[in-house]
Amino acid sequence: MAIPMPEGIVEVKNDLYVVFESGANKYHYTTTYPMDRMLKIDFRTLMKEDIKDY
Repeated sequence: MAIPMPEGIVEVKNDLYVVFESGANKYHYTTTYPMDRMLKIDFRTLMKEDIKDY
């Protein structure tokens, strides 16, 4: 299941940060899964899993 309405993503050092529009007050009660936090993804771990599949 994907978290709905990603709004922006930025890379800082080796991490990806994703912010979600579904956390805005406008969408808080109308979306299936409001995300009012920022998601931090370790870029190296993400790519390591991708390379391992080849």
